[in-house]
Amino acid sequence: MRNKTIPLFMLICVFVTGLWAEAEQTEGSAIQDTGGYVIYRDYTWKKEAYTGFLKYDETTYMAFINCPGEDILAEIYFTLEKSPEPGHLPEITGSHIEKGGDDVFTINYLIELFDCLRLARLDTDFSGFPHNIEKNFSFPLFGGNVVFSYSPLVTVFNLFSVKGETGKSVLELVESGYIYDEAAGASLSGFTGAPKLKEKKSRIRKAGKADPVTVQTGAVEMVLDKDWQEVSIPGAKSGEKAFFYLEDKGFISFTLVNVPFFGTLENSEIELARRMVSSVYGSRYFLPSSLKIDINAEKRIKLDSYIYTRSEGKWVYSGHMLFPLGNGVFAKISMTVPLEYYLGNKTYFDNLFR
Repeated sequence: MRNKTIPLFMLICVFVTGLWAEAEQTEGSAIQDTGGYVIYRDYTWKKEAYTGFLKYDETTYMAFINCPGEDILAEIYFTLEKSPEPGHLPEITGSHIEKGGDDVFTINYLIELFDCLRLARLDTDFSGFPHNIEKNFSFPLFGGNVVFSYSPLVTVFNLFSVKGETGKSVLELVESGYIYDEAAGASLSGFTGAPKLKEKKSRIRKAGKADPVTVQTGAVEMVLDKDWQEVSIPGAKSGEKAFFYLEDKGFISFTLVNVPFFGTLENSEIELARRMVSSVYGSRYFLPSSLKIDINAEKRIKLDSYIYTRSEGKWVYSGHMLFPLGNGVFAKISMTVPLEYYLGNKTYFDNLFR
């Protein structure tokens, strides 16, 4: 393989696939689910409606309901008690109605919904994570019996969906992610819908059979064919970093990451995985139905997702694998492929990345 300079498309892919939460953390700190937000399509309304929640910190939340093309129906800020009794739901100690104060019905609905989602989460055993969890509840707000589905990759309440007894959607996750600036937080309640997935397929013309090349990072190996070209990384140490691209149709990175807080927080691997596949409001969007997590017996974490980058207006497949090497060190392999090439050559890319 010959070295080449990295093209602009690959520079974009580096940021989309690899830099996740490292910049937001300080050494030895634990990842907290603050700044997390969720938005659901709310089918309890006859019109198209979106309900969302933003968690500023452990005691401050914002909740909203929005209908596209109409005024925002409601936006409320909640303050919760700081030290509730163990096993008890933190009481709402204060609230501020930013919008919709004249609509008593909508305000009451949003307050009751906030309590229902908090109560359901408090009453659910999450020891089964990282596997998805389902639990039955009966809430008058939803008309009776419903099924709550939880995923470790979803922020705030970990809630993926709420469905009725017949399987009809009540709440359906549209977006889950993090807010990193005040302006994005202020615009969250103006959400009017997610990007539409385009499932175009394009085949890749490969050069034919090529001798495989083994790339090793830490104790992890991956076999690539010679159609993959190595990117020049000045100063990179052998065995610690490697980057390869398949023209403008694919990008793979191999890196070692030292994350000391992995061993200091229960389920910290799952929290980090969540950061890696979470939307950044106004910037990148992860399609909820595409999010998949798999952890094998060796605690290798594999993540798959489809991302829409708003600046480029393009969909890409994004995959990550984290291999524990001990002492807080992980080997990380990431692969990014424009979605049309991933869907058109799915068997090829899936065989590479497994």
